[in-house]
Amino acid sequence: MDVKGWYEVADQVWFRRYDYGDENVGLIGSDAGLLVVDTRATEIHAEELVADIRHLSNKPIVGVVNTHGHWDHVFGNAVFDDVPIWGHRSCPGFMAATAEVMRQRLMTTDPFKAMAAALGAVRITPPTRLVDTEEVVSVGGRDVRLHHLGRGHTGGDLIVEIPDCSVAFVGDLVKENGPPGYRDSYPMEWPQTMQRVIGLVDGPIVPGHGDVIDRSFVESFTDRLGAVAQLVLAVISGALSPDQAAAQSPVHPRAFHQALDRAAAAD
Repeated sequence: MDVKGWYEVADQVWFRRYDYGDENVGLIGSDAGLLVVDTRATEIHAEELVADIRHLSNKPIVGVVNTHGHWDHVFGNAVFDDVPIWGHRSCPGFMAATAEVMRQRLMTTDPFKAMAAALGAVRITPPTRLVDTEEVVSVGGRDVRLHHLGRGHTGGDLIVEIPDCSVAFVGDLVKENGPPGYRDSYPMEWPQTMQRVIGLVDGPIVPGHGDVIDRSFVESFTDRLGAVAQLVLAVISGALSPDQAAAQSPVHPRAFHQALDRAAAAD
């Protein structure tokens, strides 16, 4: 059901799909308050998010979860710095190493430089409550489970599971509107991480970008990740050249070469 731009995928579990970056934000409610999943790409975007939340509910915002440390999911964090912000334990270090570099790159690159002032004003704010492998967050007595099932899109991806309705927010571990994002990925580990995700999800799944998906989509996405990993291994073994492997890849050649570079660089 669409309520002022919010889609309720289960009882008091909503997502909103924003045109900018085709990015999704989640909202999990109880009688006592609201938990926000991801905070968008700038503080201006986050303030818009708060206004949109207030069109839906006047309940207090009691916390935030960052699904991972990429700018378009965390640069709005400062707007929520009066509540706990949950993220994987590696997320603060990842943001310290990459956020300022990414901000400067975006400010000089089309089409992002049109919002250079907004990017320049971002107060980079890492999560304050850190998760190792699993944490239970209580939202007014409603349990929300945070899972780190392994490295994939980044080293610190979290899945936000609402067990009472079988909904999961998976961030950019799965992308509905395009190919996997390999820039900071662990391509040789990602398929195994996704097998664990498949074992967890059993209902509507909200990706970081794109439309709501189901387990069959996740399985197909995982098959693509596995095919890329096998082709990377073929290059490493000398069975294929990088260009030969890229031509066979189920993702764009540029994405494949990114995966190949990451496989060589990953610790």
